[in-house]
Order: sequence, then C-alpha cells, then structure tokens
Amino acid sequence: MELQRRHPDEKDPLLTLATRKCLFRLLSFLDSRLPSCFAIYSFVLATLQAAYPSFRVYYRRKSISTSSSRDLEEDDYSLIIGIRLEHFVDSNKQLKKLWNLIAWTLDDDEANERVVASALDELDMIDWKTDVFEMRYKHYTQPPAITNFLIDKQGPRMDNKYYYPCNQYYFPMKEALNIKIREIDGVYVKSLERCHAQMVRDHWSLPFREQTTIEHVSEEIELLPSAGVFLKENNELVSWMMCWTPNGMSRLNTLEEHRRKGYAALVTEYLSKRIAQSGLVPYVNIRLGNEASHNFFESMGFKLLCPTHFMVAFPDSCRLPSCSAIYSFVLATLLTANPSFRVYYRRHCTSTSSSSDLEEDDYSLIIGIRLEHLIDSNKQLKKFWNFVAWTLDDNEANERVMASALNELDMIDWKTDVFGMRYKHHSQPPAIKEFLIDKQGPRMDTKHCYPCNQYYFPTKDALNIKIREIDGVYVKSLERCHAQIVYDYWPYRENTSIEHVADEIELLPSAGVFLKENDEPVSWMMCYTPNGMSRLHTLEEHRRRGYAALVTEYLTKRVAQSGFVPFVHIVVDNDASHKFFKSMGFKLLCPAHVLVAFPDSW
Repeated sequence: MELQRRHPDEKDPLLTLATRKCLFRLLSFLDSRLPSCFAIYSFVLATLQAAYPSFRVYYRRKSISTSSSRDLEEDDYSLIIGIRLEHFVDSNKQLKKLWNLIAWTLDDDEANERVVASALDELDMIDWKTDVFEMRYKHYTQPPAITNFLIDKQGPRMDNKYYYPCNQYYFPMKEALNIKIREIDGVYVKSLERCHAQMVRDHWSLPFREQTTIEHVSEEIELLPSAGVFLKENNELVSWMMCWTPNGMSRLNTLEEHRRKGYAALVTEYLSKRIAQSGLVPYVNIRLGNEASHNFFESMGFKLLCPTHFMVAFPDSCRLPSCSAIYSFVLATLLTANPSFRVYYRRHCTSTSSSSDLEEDDYSLIIGIRLEHLIDSNKQLKKFWNFVAWTLDDNEANERVMASALNELDMIDWKTDVFGMRYKHHSQPPAIKEFLIDKQGPRMDTKHCYPCNQYYFPTKDALNIKIREIDGVYVKSLERCHAQIVYDYWPYRENTSIEHVADEIELLPSAGVFLKENDEPVSWMMCYTPNGMSRLHTLEEHRRRGYAALVTEYLTKRVAQSGFVPFVHIVVDNDASHKFFKSMGFKLLCPAHVLVAFPDSW
C-alpha cells in the first residue's frame, strides 16, 4: 500500500506500509545492525508477532531496484517508522487518538531528519489538529526539522509540547538468555494477566498515566512479555514491570511497603529473560535526572547505548490546562445563567461561505467579564468590572488587539468604574497600561498589579481524590449564611461585597470544615470567578490540624466534578501558599498577574 501524498516530480522513494512479508525482510535487514537499532527492531518484531491492527510499520527504500523482484527485496532501507494507535480520555472526558511513533534512519544528519518530517506528512491517517503525537528519536533534543513540522501542523504553541531527554540502556540478548532467576522467600514471579492492568495504571507516574487507558495496558500485558512478583501467602501483586512498545521495558514499580527486599531486581531479571526468549532485545529509556533508575539498571548489567528523547505533542486545539481561567469563566457563564457574567469573542478569521464553516472558525480573542460592586471610601456604591482574557498567540500584536477590544466595551464608564484584570505574565502588557492611562488618567498609584503564579490540578486526578477523615470535624459545601465570615476574613474584601460572596457560594463549588460539636465553620475555601479556587482561610485557633488540606481536597474534587479545571492564583511572594499547594499536588502552569485599576477621580 503506497500513500498518495507524493508529488509527481519527486525522485525519493515512496513511504510504504509494510506487509507481513515485508516485516520479515525488515527484521533481516535490521538484525545485522543490532544493538544500535534494537528499538525499531523490537517494534517490527512486536508488529509481526502481535498481528494487531493498531501496530503499523512504514518504510522507505534507499534506492529502487528495477532489474528484478529479487534485487528489489535486497535493496537497503533509508527510513523505517513504527507507529501505534492508542487512545486516552482528555480533561473534557472526550476520547482522543494518540499516535505513538518511533523512527530509524540510515544516517544521522539533518538531511535524514528532514526525511523523517517529510514522511510524517505522508501519514494522512493522523489528524494533526485534534490528535496527540508521541515520538522517540535519537539525541537529547528534538531535531529542528521535526519541531518546525509540528509547529506547522499543530500550531505555534510550545507549552503543549513536552520533551524528556533520556539515556537508552540495553541488555545483550545472549547474556539475558543465560540469566539465572533468583529465588526470594515468600514470593514467586510470573507473567502478569489482564486483571492486573488496573493496578499497573494506577501506580504509573504522572503525566504518563493520563496518556493511556486501562484497555491499552491490558492489551500490552496480553500481547507482550511482562513480570510480576506475588506474595505466596495471598497471591497479592507487590512488584511488576512490563513492555510498552515502543518504549521497551517500562512501568517498573514496587509497592511502598514492600521495597528494599530485592523484588525490583527479581522482576527485572525475569522480564529481561522473557524478552530475550521472545526474540526481542531487552532495553529501557531512563530520563535524565533519574539517578536512582540509572544506577539500578547499570547494577543489573544493562549497558548504556546512546542518548535519546521522548516527546509528547498536543495540538493547539487541546488548550487545557493552559487556558483554565477563561475555560472556567465560560463554563460558569453557561451553568449559572447569571446576567452579571458576560463572554465576548473575536474570530481568528471570518468565514462567509456558510454557517457551518463559520462555526468551525478559530478564535483569536475571548474575554470574560463580570459586573460586581464595591463601596468606596465615601460609602458610595461603585461598579467593579472583573475581567479575564485569552488570546490565540502571546505577542504584542494580540495585546494591542485586546486593548482595542476593551475600547469596544461601551458599558464601562472608565472615568468612574473600577477595572480588575487577570492575564499572562508577571507584569502588565504595555498596550493595556497605555490604554488605562488614556481612559482613566496618568496616575499610577491607583493602579495595583499583583504578580502571581498559576497552579492547576489535573482533572482526572482530582476526580480520584480520596477525601481524608479527621476526628471531630466534617466537610461539606458552604451556604449563603456563611458569606459574612468568609468576607470578614478576606484580605481583599474592599474590592467586593457580602452579596457577591453569597452569590459565588450559591452558584459555584465551595467547601467548609465544620466542628461536629457545634457546626461552627473553622476552615473554608470557595470559587471566585475568574480567580479560580480562592479565599482559603482557617481560623487561627484551629490551624495545624489538617483542615486547610481537607477543604482543598474536597473543593478540588467538587470543582472537577462540576466540569471545571481546579486552579489557583498565588501572589509571587506568598511562599507559604506556594509550598502548600505544591504539597497538595498542584502543578505550576504559568506566570500571571492580577491588576486592579481605579480611575484618577478616586
């Protein structure tokens, strides 16, 4: 099967999907090049043995022979690509395709890297706008030709493309076949079964667990060699390792309470031998910085072969979690149907051909704005416009577009109203600063900028949080009657009102820890659109008892259950909060800032 993406004038051979007969020829070709090409060798052999439609191998010949079919079979290959279709569930609970790819080229230079990029362009079953793409290739860094290709196909964002430099180790096949499996009292070792897939996935480290499913782990256990250590007394699985094509031996884990008993060494020995007996080459990819794993595999007799890297690239259409703030605002606007929430947008391009085309256009700007009120120093009620913005690209041109959009919001009286804004970076964009000076006046002492870091909690993990129990207290959502105490202890209360706090408690997820003896709230947290999870506080006399962690766990799970992304903004110099949210499992997402701008008339 030859793909039809080739230009008629091109002289390069076509990229061809390997038949079963071709797979045998490829193995013969690669066999003489072992161990340097064992990763692609193992993929080709797994494709042959598994006979599974999700495994595909493509190749390109170094030259095309026309003299005879015999000559054609003996031609060299310049490029071999192994690709496997997997699936995962994204943060919106949508099933997405994930293409797992490994490439081998005859020579190691820029010209061949361009050949790989060209070959990727011929894989027309991949939808680069929606599918996720993983790749393993030589060197610690991604080749420029591949980077440029992905930017062209998926979009210019780099924060959704992740690179993991690794060292590749292998165990010589002859030596692996001669391994004598050790015996350890109280346990036995054997291959895993499909029923063990849940446990393997549950203990697989983030973020990799998010990029697979239990079904795929089950298939790998069924199709490829694996190993598990089991307790003799109850057949409990306590240590395991398996194969994950095209990553080699992977997912090694021993339960915490069973470590330092030699179980990891036992499963590694057993799996190395099983792999060699299956005709595969035992190998692993170890991320740089993971010194414990480097030392372990070297002690087991694995030999360093070469540098490599593992890359995961999400298309720009997969914008979560980077756009968590505006996503949450749009969802809150939809769910609450509250007239104080408004969302405005600007399209990236305007389609005139049909309404269907119009719906599929990209957006270049999305603005969420909420009307609140506050009481000024003269006890006058003032409008406070709370604003969050998202732009397609992160550059000065889009910041000017945003300033232009603000100018179109004619319901704001810039001479009397207060304006709050959350946006990227630790400092205010010059275009916004100039706009506010033009609209509100030149005074800077009335414009307060708070640099922050934005953290988020992966939605899937949030849904699996097990809420802790603490003696003497219980946790539940807040009620409107709790708005007064939340307001009284909020350090920025001059910028809001009790009524608005009550509305947020009523409309959005919240959490409070209450004493069982008198139902008194002693710790709480709530959602404050567009600021995310906010207003965390524990009464002084009830601190250091785990209550803040309890309300954070509860609210994080409630936020995820409501379809939102759990996220927080932490002011840069608030070291205690940074440490706390990191300890709770929140991950640093990006720098941001909160701006509160009062007009010069104040």
